[in-house]
Amino acid sequence: MTFAERQGSYTNLEGRVQFLRPVVEAGLPLKEAWEVLTELGTALGLELDYAGIFPIQREAASRFPALAALAQHPNPEPEPAPVLVGPAHP
Repeated sequence: MTFAERQGSYTNLEGRVQFLRPVVEAGLPLKEAWEVLTELGTALGLELDYAGIFPIQREAASRFPALAALAQHPNPEPEPAPVLVGPAHP
């Protein structure tokens, strides 16, 4: 599930708090998106034997040049978070 599919709240870049409510109640066991993709492919008769998201990203990068950046390892250092200056942060 993504953050938007869980109940909670977040503050957008304009400084407004927004609340999230799940549309569909998900039951256990919850699965990662790549697991769902693999199971859907198998149900459609495809042989998708991925062991995680990274093999899927590498294959997508190898087939579509516009997605070449997916084949690179993620940077271990997170990018600096944007700083909001305005009404939310006087």
